Amino acid sequence: VLYIVIIFGIFSLQFRSRSVISKNFGALRLTISQNTTDNAEFPYADNFQLSLKGLTVFSNKSEHIKVTHSNGKIQDVIFTNFQQLSPNSVKLFFTHDISLICESSGENNDNLVISANFSPEYINLILPYSHSGNHSITELKDNYAILRSKDLQSIISAPFITADTISFFQN
Repeated sequence: VLYIVIIFGIFSLQFRSRSVISKNFGALRLTISQNTTDNAEFPYADNFQLSLKGLTVFSNKSEHIKVTHSNGKIQDVIFTNFQQLSPNSVKLFFTHDISLICESSGENNDNLVISANFSPEYINLILPYSHSGNHSITELKDNYAILRSKDLQSIISAPFITADTISFFQN
């Protein structure tokens, strides 16, 4: 029975169509899945995680980044690629000509700064986020949240924020 499990595991690893890539940009850690099939529309699977000190912004099969069109229609956007801009920053590309620039800044590179670029035809972009188990939201207002852990306090500031999303609006 053990040999069957081992053989099945080897076949599963050999024939899967994705490989996981993790890259660091200063204190930021980007984790993505690369499509390894030749007929994939995009080089990466439609998911990513970008983490910094207990805070993770992400998009996956169940929770996508969403944009609201000026006509009210809400659309999911698909992660397509990334580009390192500096040792501490990365640009994430999505369908619908949308991008996020993510940078770790501050004295210890422990501040996460995210800017969203999207077409004027969209009125807002909603980005899911989560925090690690040892962090909790101790204060939540419309434009900021305070995350605390045993040793650390982080402030998330955005035009509009909920317990699990960050919203950006057209200027």
